[in-house]
Amino acid sequence: KLQAQIFVDGRMVGVSPVQVCLEPGEHEVEAVAPGMHSPPVQIVATRGHTERVVFSPVILNPDNRVVVDELERSMGQTPTDLDAPPRKRSGSVAGPLFPRGSVRLTDLRRFAIEFDDPVNVPEGEIRFLRGDEVLGVAVAPVSLGAGYGPLPDALVRALRPGDKVRWGFWAATGESPHGTAEFEVVDDPVVDFETRLAAVGAGQPPAALAHLRCDELLRQGLFTAAYEEAVRVTMSRPQSARAWRVRIEALDRMGADLSRLRAEELVSWDALPDEERERAMSHGRGSPR
Repeated sequence: KLQAQIFVDGRMVGVSPVQVCLEPGEHEVEAVAPGMHSPPVQIVATRGHTERVVFSPVILNPDNRVVVDELERSMGQTPTDLDAPPRKRSGSVAGPLFPRGSVRLTDLRRFAIEFDDPVNVPEGEIRFLRGDEVLGVAVAPVSLGAGYGPLPDALVRALRPGDKVRWGFWAATGESPHGTAEFEVVDDPVVDFETRLAAVGAGQPPAALAHLRCDELLRQGLFTAAYEEAVRVTMSRPQSARAWRVRIEALDRMGADLSRLRAEELVSWDALPDEERERAMSHGRGSPR
């Protein structure tokens, strides 16, 4: 459980959990923890009666990594350790970005791909293959950066846990000039985690729970899911340094560390205020290494 200093009538009596003997009558009990808010509780003490007071502190800033880490430890989890993103010669490699690696069926919503010359994409199509079987095709998106598109419905309907898919762009000449990527459909390994998160995180800001979910997805090797979860956080909280950091980390772990998308993510990271980047880091270090 999260620990807090306990005050009775303005006087600190210990750290939770704590048992205190009180004079009969009305008393105000308050729990104080850094970065948390918990309204005072009014109780009436009676002689010979024990009353249990339960607090439900709420995280004030879901991007405060120190506080969110404590919530994660209360679940019996070890917080994912992320420092500032390393500098790389990004923007030099084109090809499929995601999905890659292990994915759940629920993660299969869209794909992202880059081309050497995004303005003059050669004639061709994006193919998704299980062995030699083409499960679906998609139109190559035209974009100055990463191009996105929905995964074909036929592909998603055909897949089951254990299936491995190779995908990429095939030119009309039959060549795949930018290489291919692979993903494997797996059973959902975070079901139990989500149950515990729902219990421990009741009443907490959704962004704080999303940060914990990103940590677990990274731990389980679900890098595509971690990236997409972090994208959802930055859409509602564009200043969330932790979410931007997870986006970069997920791309690195998927092997897209030299992509233009990764370079763009790093620009967004650099544009954040120093204090936000420092607050997002597990060790409080926000400058690039």
